[in-house]
Amino acid sequence: MATENVATAHLLVSSAFLALGGLMTFLSMASVSFLSLSGPLSYGRLRPMTMLIVMLGWLVPAFAGAAYYLLPRLTGAPLFQPRLAALGLLGTSGLTVLGVVWLALGLGDGTEPFGLPWYLDILILGTVSIPAVVTLGTIRNRTEEGVFASLWFVMAAVIWLPGLALVSALPNLAAVGRQLQEVVFSGGFSTLWVTAMGFGIAYYVAVKQTDNPLANRQVAKAGFWSLAFAGAFLGPVQVAFGPTPDWLDSISAVLSLALPVSAIATTAAVATTIDDDWAGAGERPTLLAVGYGLALAIVASVLSVFGAFSSASALVGFTAFWDGIQFLVLFGVGGTFLSAYAYQAIPPMTGRRIDDISNAGRQIKLVAWGSLTTALFLVVAGILTGFAWTGGSYTGSYTDVGDGWAEAMALTNVFIGVAVIGALVTFVGQLLFVRNVISAITSGTATAQEVLVYTPPGQAKGGGES
Repeated sequence: MATENVATAHLLVSSAFLALGGLMTFLSMASVSFLSLSGPLSYGRLRPMTMLIVMLGWLVPAFAGAAYYLLPRLTGAPLFQPRLAALGLLGTSGLTVLGVVWLALGLGDGTEPFGLPWYLDILILGTVSIPAVVTLGTIRNRTEEGVFASLWFVMAAVIWLPGLALVSALPNLAAVGRQLQEVVFSGGFSTLWVTAMGFGIAYYVAVKQTDNPLANRQVAKAGFWSLAFAGAFLGPVQVAFGPTPDWLDSISAVLSLALPVSAIATTAAVATTIDDDWAGAGERPTLLAVGYGLALAIVASVLSVFGAFSSASALVGFTAFWDGIQFLVLFGVGGTFLSAYAYQAIPPMTGRRIDDISNAGRQIKLVAWGSLTTALFLVVAGILTGFAWTGGSYTGSYTDVGDGWAEAMALTNVFIGVAVIGALVTFVGQLLFVRNVISAITSGTATAQEVLVYTPPGQAKGGGES
């Protein structure tokens, strides 16, 4: 199976899961306050089903496909074992469908984010390890002399992902260990998979769209290593003041400061590489998507730091605050960077172009502004919930249950309602993305298709930075 066919298959299959995941995300959010769903669609089952579809069904194969597209272009070597890569797509898709059926029947174990038993977690570990095998095999055969910034993030992300899955699959841990499993996987998936792969795409698109070399390699390195050191600690900060050790709370809070450093450094390196070409970003959806993705990554990292330290953790822990940040990263950061990849990659790998540029720009804006609106209103709702908890307890003005609690949460429910509207806007943008991808691949105007020619080892020359 050709490399381009593998990458195209990943894009198409993941887009189908995106449409389903976007709908279920909207339903799960609305069911908290506005919808009364029962049976297989009750919130306790709907949430893990949604997380499974979004993470395993959409984001894992979508970014894995992006890696398979980038690797031959960054290494000068053919993709290692493309049939194995196709098997990985089949495995993640099959396990997603199996997991949804399993959860709908009420057989989940109630843990975050997927609620699946450990033996299914082991199978998931096997499938998400395949991109690492394919990536490392391709890099081993590389003929390109340079190691580009995009390749740093791709290579690291495909190694980090099975590491996170391994942590999540460890069976029979005590209650505290299980809690850490859940938050380490969820937080690490957002940073070490979604954000890392997104930054890799941003570097590639910036260079490919402008023909400019990477403006500042040292700043790019600072962004990479900051994410590498801090990414895994986004999870533990969410359970500060819980049963976890105090030293872990302190270390996680301090290291979380590196997250905005990574986002800002990456933004600076990409922005200065694009330079004057930003002026035409409105007519180039790939650059527009990169710009929105970088901006949303900065917002998400700053909000994460705010919630990481003790004074804020006492308020926002176990509230909608962290749901807002997760929504922003998964759908906002992930969605915009994957839009940049899709609009960049579809013409060269399929020989079809995106005909409606204005529609592509509209889709990117809907996803970006919809996810940002949802995230900010969930963040505010989380802060209000925290004040209601602490305020009611400290002042005795109302109790944390019953009628008094309902009155205290009235304003919070208004913010959650607006967040649901933002999720609906995001879903509309996601449907437009799916429509754009399918229409471009199946009926887009024919254009030049890229043909990769591999140079034997020892004869390659270093290319421009990406």
